[in-house]
Amino acid sequence: MFLRKGARVLISSPTPDNPWETGNFTYKPDRFTYYAWLTVSELGGPSAGVYFVQHGQYTAQAMFNIGSTFTNANYPIDHTHTSPATELCPRVEMWHEPAAGLRC
Repeated sequence: MFLRKGARVLISSPTPDNPWETGNFTYKPDRFTYYAWLTVSELGGPSAGVYFVQHGQYTAQAMFNIGSTFTNANYPIDHTHTSPATELCPRVEMWHEPAAGLRC
């Protein structure tokens, strides 16, 4: 529907689980990242106006740069769900601007 109307479609990988959960930084794209990439590929990719944004990789890089203490504070309940209090995170662009990964 969107492509027929001339839109460019962006499909993004998900925000990762807390990569500092074990005390050592670990990030590996999950199956949902693959599904997002596969969807873009099956819809024709950039030549068809469909783009994959590696938001997960961008976010993991930001979490590595800010360190474990700040990252862990933004996963207050479990390793999967980030804090709804995003205003506590002014240093991390990913919580304010989901499309920031487009600049990578």
